[in-house]
Amino acid sequence: MLDHMLFNLKKWFAIDDNANSVVANSRTWYACPNKFTVPAGMNIDNPNTGSFWVVAEDTTVSCVGAGKDKYFFEGTLNLKFTDSGTTQPATYSTTYETGVAPKSIVKNIIWGG
Repeated sequence: MLDHMLFNLKKWFAIDDNANSVVANSRTWYACPNKFTVPAGMNIDNPNTGSFWVVAEDTTVSCVGAGKDKYFFEGTLNLKFTDSGTTQPATYSTTYETGVAPKSIVKNIIWGG
């Protein structure tokens, strides 16, 4: 009984609590937070829309994956686009459901529940 109690106090894997990544079986695994905030003004690069759309306001999204320098997310972003290449500048808006955000600019990272 005592051996079970002592064994359960040990960590199953030797991973630091503040580790951003882990290498296991020659593969790198990155830490993925639960949620984070995409900041207003961030450019959205999309093959369908080009890179002229920007996030209209700070928006909290769910993280669905992580890479070395980026987080992958899902959540509805309000986007805006100002077409200044015409004689009558116009502002358009739309929503965006999934995307990629650089780790360097996201805010309010929430780890866990």
